[in-house]
Amino acid sequence: MTTYRSVKGMNDLFGAQAAGLIEVEHVVRRLALAYGAQEVRTPILEHQELFIRSVGEGTDIVGKEMYAFEDRDGSHLVLRPEATASVARMVVQHDLLRADPKLRTFYAGPMFRRERPQKGRYRQFHQIGLECFGESSPVADIECIALADAILKALGLEDVVIELGNVGGPDTRPAYLELLRGYLAKREDELPDGARQTAQRNPLRLLDSKDPHVQELLHEAPLPMDHLNDHHRSHHEAVYEGLVALGIDVQVNKRMVRGLDYYRGPIFEALTTKLGAQAAVLAGGRYDGLLEMVGGPDVAAVGFAGGTERLLLVAQAHGRELGRVSPDLGVVAAPGADVHQILRLVVALRDAGCTVIADLSGRSVKAQMKAVNRKGCRYALVLGETELESNTASLRRMADGTIVNISLDLAKVRSAVMEDE
Repeated sequence: MTTYRSVKGMNDLFGAQAAGLIEVEHVVRRLALAYGAQEVRTPILEHQELFIRSVGEGTDIVGKEMYAFEDRDGSHLVLRPEATASVARMVVQHDLLRADPKLRTFYAGPMFRRERPQKGRYRQFHQIGLECFGESSPVADIECIALADAILKALGLEDVVIELGNVGGPDTRPAYLELLRGYLAKREDELPDGARQTAQRNPLRLLDSKDPHVQELLHEAPLPMDHLNDHHRSHHEAVYEGLVALGIDVQVNKRMVRGLDYYRGPIFEALTTKLGAQAAVLAGGRYDGLLEMVGGPDVAAVGFAGGTERLLLVAQAHGRELGRVSPDLGVVAAPGADVHQILRLVVALRDAGCTVIADLSGRSVKAQMKAVNRKGCRYALVLGETELESNTASLRRMADGTIVNISLDLAKVRSAVMEDE
């Protein structure tokens, strides 16, 4: 008999892991709404040209990692590798800035990249993110990073470090890249083959290479933050000063770059060592001009994205038990009890907001109590003929075994089992 397994890099989500991802998304949704953002959802399938044009043909995402295929009508489609370009396309297609010229959006959903699977990173993975359009002021950058910081703190990630960099823009980057290419040309023979190809395709990416030899060769390389003009420098300083004023601990990293071509100006990463080597759990920055790249107006934009699985793993590494919700009540049916009467009470309690588990299949009381313990119910209620006839029963608090007699009146039971809410 054939046994089927999931495709490599595609991860099944169930139990506490699935519930944990939903809880991370819930935290993001609550805070993003508080920052004035509205939730959006874009299709998983997009036209390939959208990402070639916006993310950049020379990036690893476009060059190596996209799941691309030709549709029956000859169009070239991809499973979206990231969401910012998709949201930008949506904003342009539906002319959303006409109704709201300072539009803030957030999203949660699956993305796809064919990269090497590793801890917290899969070929189908999930991201949360914020995209703000039409806000050129440094205050928008500050609020964006403040929201990212609030999300991290709400998840219990107190020791995550936020680093701030700057890659300049089209008014500074060409001259800077000439300097960098000149520096690399003098060391071309010393670069490993892969790094030499990156230097030709996208030299900026070498600045965050994880290869110690490459880092040593680039130790004295010119850095983008040292070649900003007055406009970029003053914007960057305003962002940094605003974050300090909010009490957000931020460190400047002159060597920081992003793997997507649309970034310009301030960029940032939230880094952790809880997953082994230092890794980003959330990152973003300013990408003015992206809407123009996809056929829209030339407007300012800033945002971030975070890997939902990685945020969950780091939260768990900090001792947070996201997704582990204990049911309020376990109802146990004794032999001979009227199942329909019990079921009416169970359904009514659920409709009233209680989380209730009940096994009415006729198993023994002992087996049912084991299930109540296993599922972590806060309370247990055993109902037999006597209890149903007298309309009273013994309610057991599972944490300490305390037993109290209560009426089976719906309001009384609900109040008793949800007293900790």
